[in-house]
Amino acid sequence: MPITAERVIPGLYYENWTGNISADEVYESAQTRSRWAREDEVPYYVIIMDGEHCKRLPLISSLSSASKAHQAGKMQFMVVNLPSIHTFVVNMVGRFLPNPIETHANRDDAINAAKAVLEKHKST
Repeated sequence: MPITAERVIPGLYYENWTGNISADEVYESAQTRSRWAREDEVPYYVIIMDGEHCKRLPLISSLSSASKAHQAGKMQFMVVNLPSIHTFVVNMVGRFLPNPIETHANRDDAINAAKAVLEKHKST
């Protein structure tokens, strides 16, 4: 599967997107991460998507539809290792998604930012 994931800590999920990503793969990934958050019983969670090895993304409408698997106000997306044109597109599309999205330069920066976000939401 071109989208693989790991639990860094409960509520922090790191996805590697590799090759050509289909709309079905995005949807399945969103469903799985949402399930992981329920299993972890966390009040808020962060998904970091690493696009370093991604060759092709599905249509923006597919990404937006998949984001509906995540309850609004209960999670955040972060994206790392994207070419600058994709970073621009992600920032534009992110304005219309129900959950916030941030871009970061690399894995370590994103994980540190995600841990700070989770710490902020720990008591909610």
